[in-house]
Amino acid sequence: MTTKPKSIYVDNTDLLREWHDWVASGETPESRTISDELARMMMTIAERILQSRHFCGYSQATREDMAQEAILKMIRNLRNYRADKGTLFSYLSRICFCSNATYLKKHYRRRNTEREMSLSAIEQAPQTGRRRAFVRAMRAKVEEYH
Repeated sequence: MTTKPKSIYVDNTDLLREWHDWVASGETPESRTISDELARMMMTIAERILQSRHFCGYSQATREDMAQEAILKMIRNLRNYRADKGTLFSYLSRICFCSNATYLKKHYRRRNTEREMSLSAIEQAPQTGRRRAFVRAMRAKVEEYH
């Protein structure tokens, strides 16, 4: 007997069943425990979203950070799901996509702030003699890096 390989797709009916089990596991969201299967499904959703064309050009470390952030947001918002608003799969996918977009927005804002701070520090340095050449070289390195 061969075992069936794990699918890279998440079936909404299985996801909904796991969500119902999660809801039944405790009175309050804080007392509920997430099953391994539900966690695997949320991880699969996060990984599949990161494979889309919107997020494919980033480093592995950045993609892992984005996946972790998305999974945390999915867990945090799992209790807010309402069946009359759409499927659970689409709800979690939208949370994951928005989480990744927010992560990148914060990342670029932080990077640009650091760049502006380093450029302003270079410009404020005294511009006499050998320091002028040093400042030009540092400005070129900063421009090249960013």
